Amino acid sequence: MTTEPKKLKRFLFKFTTNIPDEKKEHTLDPKDLYYSDELNIKLKKTESKVTYWVDYVLNQDSLQFNNKSEVLNTLFNKKRFDNIPISSFSFDKKSSIHENAFVYILNIFNTYPKSNNIKRVSKMSKNHGFKLDPPFSEVPYNYIKINGSPYTVSRVILIDDARAKDQTNKNILEEYKKFTDWKETISGKRSLLEKEMEKEIIRVLGESRKDNLKTLFYKGKSGEMLAEINKAIAGRSPSGKTDIYKNLEIFQKDIEGINAEILDLSKNVINIDNIDDCYTKLNTIYTIMIELDLSHVSRALSKKLFSSYKFKAVIKVLKRFIDHYSIYDALNKERYDPDLIDINIKNISHFAPYIEFLRNIKKIYNPSEFDLRKLEDKIKKKELTEVKDNNDFENEVVNLHIDLIKGEVNDENSKMVGCDYKDNDLVTRLDELMDIKYSDDSYTPLPFYNINEDKKKGKAKTGGKYTRKRKNRSKRYTRNKK
Repeated sequence: MTTEPKKLKRFLFKFTTNIPDEKKEHTLDPKDLYYSDELNIKLKKTESKVTYWVDYVLNQDSLQFNNKSEVLNTLFNKKRFDNIPISSFSFDKKSSIHENAFVYILNIFNTYPKSNNIKRVSKMSKNHGFKLDPPFSEVPYNYIKINGSPYTVSRVILIDDARAKDQTNKNILEEYKKFTDWKETISGKRSLLEKEMEKEIIRVLGESRKDNLKTLFYKGKSGEMLAEINKAIAGRSPSGKTDIYKNLEIFQKDIEGINAEILDLSKNVINIDNIDDCYTKLNTIYTIMIELDLSHVSRALSKKLFSSYKFKAVIKVLKRFIDHYSIYDALNKERYDPDLIDINIKNISHFAPYIEFLRNIKKIYNPSEFDLRKLEDKIKKKELTEVKDNNDFENEVVNLHIDLIKGEVNDENSKMVGCDYKDNDLVTRLDELMDIKYSDDSYTPLPFYNINEDKKKGKAKTGGKYTRKRKNRSKRYTRNKK
């Protein structure tokens, strides 16, 4: 290695299993792993995260681990990982997190009945052929506890999701095309969105509407409010300098601020052409109103002018207008704005295709604000990432699939397990089941074998129904779907 690695990052192993009817994703915890030659494995300050050097790959051939407990105590502890000799790493600028992850699982796991049955889903070919390795005694059996129950590891698959990411990017670009097509259908001289925006203007400022800004503040009512407040302040006694009067003075300034914006709004007819200026003023009023606290001044003011119910109703109408405008403005500019994701669009469903598209982007990439018209370019330049750096830690996830045998395989029962794997049609099916057929996004889980139950039943549970005739036999073997 010509240069020393400079940046450590960590990631989690998440895995699925072949346990029937279980779809839960688990996090690999070293405390759940143990081996037939280390049943009471001792771990020292390990975590669920493993560590790797950015742009470097740990060399499989250079590792000198004496046992599995040493593997776990090193890979799952950041300080001990940092003590691995520099000579054990190779510089590779193009390497991915999955290169290191594959080296790690080769060291963490043993498999039975096929030794070293540890694969990468994107590296597997269609027909490897299969040779059942004899039960091994020189390599310990590998156990893992899931929900408190012991299982023996049968196969481990590293799901190199580069292909999945490519497909995800493709899907997002297809969604963007649908979004632009949708936007084009609602655009025009009098677009649907403009009509809906004008409805919101009427809702917040319309003469005939109840509980809106005009009914509360227009036609001199804001002036009456100020007169009422001034009267209350002026009428206080010298000994009445209590908190209520301090609150009234603050309240007076707030109403004056609202009144100033109201006067500006009343100078022009508000429509879609001057909607931006209207939004600025209404947003100022909304900001003031949500900070008003009538409970501190209501005793000194008229309930008719200062109705808590009416104030709350107006705040609600203003909030709807502001949300509506924010989406309308961002949509016109084709902008990704994460602040819009959580807006309740129940009452403004005409924006649903846009908001759902933004939510999908956030779910996959979680980026900051950007121009949607540059989406494809950002994907090509890899400027959109699934997770963001946080100093020296990146909470990345590497996905595994682990096929399991229920119970602990040992030297006493290994022959029975091996025979049962060869029995009941499995001889001719192991090419398909023990090696993954090449696929961009799928693989076939192994049969789920329960040592305690299946030694009585004489067969393994599987995920599908398969019927065939054996040569020179009259019996027909059927495996029912579980």
